[in-house]
Amino acid sequence: MAYLLALKMDGVCIVKYIVVLATMLLITACSETKQSEVITDTTKQDEVIAYTTEGWSSQKTPTGYGLSCTTCENQVMVSIDVVPVDKSNKYTQSNSDFINYLMSDKDIVSKKMASDVIPNAKVEMLKSGKAKIGDKEVFRYAFVVNDGVNDSFDNTSLLIHNDNLIKITLNYYDGYFSEKDRKMVDSLYNSIKFN
Repeated sequence: MAYLLALKMDGVCIVKYIVVLATMLLITACSETKQSEVITDTTKQDEVIAYTTEGWSSQKTPTGYGLSCTTCENQVMVSIDVVPVDKSNKYTQSNSDFINYLMSDKDIVSKKMASDVIPNAKVEMLKSGKAKIGDKEVFRYAFVVNDGVNDSFDNTSLLIHNDNLIKITLNYYDGYFSEKDRKMVDSLYNSIKFN
């Protein structure tokens, strides 16, 4: 199931694409972009980011890869998405411009993005702010969403690299994340290299 969602700043589309698959938010489209225009070539992602998949199964998505932990004790998923940004937008000229803009209204921005994951679901924001993946600064927000049946934890990191928006999302059922699961996620995140 896919939902189209727009990431706009000051009324200007900064990302060409935004898609939601299951409960994992994957960046793909502004409202004027047709779903058929979603990038389906994941070789672009391979040129921008690299990581180890040991202990993870990998499946292509329209904008990158969905990873599922095969050695975890619980269902743990990570999506890694790479999409081009609107280069004419002043907020996407550099990663620091992008991060600083998101930080200027971090609580509002993160709440809006979290609320768009599952419309009409109850969202509890846990945190938002700057973080690091490798040597890159990212905007990270974490929340728990209740769809009326389950609580799902979501931790999303956003950054601009080589004229692309990179979105890395960790997702699991809230309360079902063991120390072994954490070690697998840490190992994956520590292996990430930006080309």
